[in-house]
Amino acid sequence: MRVCLIATEFKGIGAYGGFGVLTHDIATGLAVRGLDVSVAMPKKDGQAPFERIGNISVFSYPSPLYEGIESALPH
Repeated sequence: MRVCLIATEFKGIGAYGGFGVLTHDIATGLAVRGLDVSVAMPKKDGQAPFERIGNISVFSYPSPLYEGIESALPH
């Protein structure tokens, strides 16, 4: 079975807090049980579009909120 978690942060990538730890723990727990787990999250500075962390595939997408707040503000 395949599962995709959609999150704002993930432990091990950039700055993260409790939600990043929780997302990592859920993803890891599902992967240990044999599921094919992916995580989709906003791209942090310096993050590759695709990373493999343990048994988890992490896909990132551009988001102005995570590329710098100034890019999201009108000029």
